[in-house]
Parts: sequence; structure tokens; C-alpha cells
Amino acid sequence: MPTTEIKIPTEKWSGQVRQITLGATPAEGGTRAKTVTVGGETQPGHNQDAAASPTNNMAAAYYYSILLMMSVPFTLTGILAYTIFRQSRTEAAGPPDGREQGGGQDAQRERQDDLR
Repeated sequence: MPTTEIKIPTEKWSGQVRQITLGATPAEGGTRAKTVTVGGETQPGHNQDAAASPTNNMAAAYYYSILLMMSVPFTLTGILAYTIFRQSRTEAAGPPDGREQGGGQDAQRERQDDLR
């Protein structure tokens, strides 16, 4: 069976993204321990050639976006479970003064007497 070579088309772009450095080290007159350089790309970020760029942070951004998407359902589930747990503990403990809520006219009179 003959093999054929498949050529992946690449997108051509004549522009360049401006490169900036965030922060300044003490040698540069700043207070940061390290700096972060972003930009300077000459290819679109989804292009295979751009993946080799030292300032390409798309892989890190994609990784952290997946972590965020995975953590949100667990966080919401935890908040809901805690709320239900707390509500059940509050109901089981009863009112803070030790008497049962509700009751008839006698209970209402007692509460009014306590308020006087």
C-alpha cells in the first residue's frame, strides 16, 4: 500500500503582537523577583509553529481553564451540602432558649411574660 504524505496547511500572518514585560527586577529599578514577558508572537496562537514560542501561554491558559471548569461543580455541590447540613443541625438543636417553637396560647403568654 503506497504511503502519502499529508501536509498540514499553515496560516500566514504578516503582523506581529507587541511584546511587553510585566514587572521589573531590582536591577531594573523595580521590586519584583522575576518578570513575565508576553506577546511577540508572529503566528496565530492556534498555529503549530506558534507552540514553539517561549512566550506562548495558550497551553497554560487552557490547562487552568479546564481546572476552573472542573472545580466549579464540586464547589457548588459542597456549598449546597454544607447548607443542608447546617440547616438540619439548626433544626435538630431547637430554639436557643431551650423551649419548643410554636405551641398554643400558653406558649405565647410565656414569651410575652419573658419580654416584659
